[in-house]
Amino acid sequence: MKIKKDISGIDKFIESIPNIVVDHIYERGVQAVERQKEKHTYQNRTFNLDNAGGISVFYNGRERLRYIGVTNPETATQAREATDRVLDSMNKSGTGIIFADGMFYASYVDSKGYDVVDTAYDYLKKNLCEEK
Repeated sequence: MKIKKDISGIDKFIESIPNIVVDHIYERGVQAVERQKEKHTYQNRTFNLDNAGGISVFYNGRERLRYIGVTNPETATQAREATDRVLDSMNKSGTGIIFADGMFYASYVDSKGYDVVDTAYDYLKKNLCEEK
């Protein structure tokens, strides 16, 4: 007796795996950016640092998704544009995620010991490594 199995849908499933991976990383990255806005340690005077926090998710050298978390839409244009420029300039070979805050003074604030993107990075690393 021979048993036949139909696996005709396997190719479609295999083709969907990159999208599943990218979507999963993107969702966790958005959560990390939003968490960063809740947990930052700097004094939020202009909302620019919060408006400029963003991510780029790329797969096989091509950006697939981008998110810039906006806290205050009225003041977000400059921050969004600055983060877009930073993310556009980054090397996206391979597969991964990039966190950025495009405000020119973000690294200065970070160097003073304030948390600009560290919480986002730590949150994402913990969530991706601990998932089963």
